[in-house]
Amino acid sequence: MTVSVKAPTSTTGSIQLNGSDVLTIDSSGITLATGKDLTLSSTALDASASGIYLGGTASANLLDDYEEGTWTPTLSGTSTAGSATYTTQLGGYVKIGKQVIAQCFIHLSGTHTGTGACKVSLPFVASSSSVGYGGATVTYKSNWVGNGPDFMQGEAGVDFGYLRYDNNTTMADLNLATATTTNTTVMLIINYQAA
Repeated sequence: MTVSVKAPTSTTGSIQLNGSDVLTIDSSGITLATGKDLTLSSTALDASASGIYLGGTASANLLDDYEEGTWTPTLSGTSTAGSATYTTQLGGYVKIGKQVIAQCFIHLSGTHTGTGACKVSLPFVASSSSVGYGGATVTYKSNWVGNGPDFMQGEAGVDFGYLRYDNNTTMADLNLATATTTNTTVMLIINYQAA
């Protein structure tokens, strides 16, 4: 195997393997030869300063954020935030650009003291775009008084969503003051865009 640097012209240079270009360097950057990939086995590619363009160089093609993490989800009321004793509060998320995909598991040991519509906290403030603030699917619920939550409706520009149920004619808020009891549980899969 012979690795060599091809003598640069006034505008380009290249690195060759066995006499064939592997990559070319010019004023527009570094270009890999057709069929070649950039592989890093023991270290990561660091593009934290500016991000990576995917599929084009327009601003919409710039991936400038990727994050995995956890948060502590809580329930609160719109009239009175209230409080509760939580047995379990688990929340995890992946954020790719502005897209947030999260899951949470909330288990109360007793009733919640909050009043008004039931809110669940989110890891990031939601987009103010009507197509971006998303919502959540309830994957499990137990020990709610009356109608438990069927879904979470996102809200623009805030870090919470509303737990609601379908009352056969429209979406209805859960009243936190009367909805929870001993061992109330909810699990959610959440999808929305961050601001």
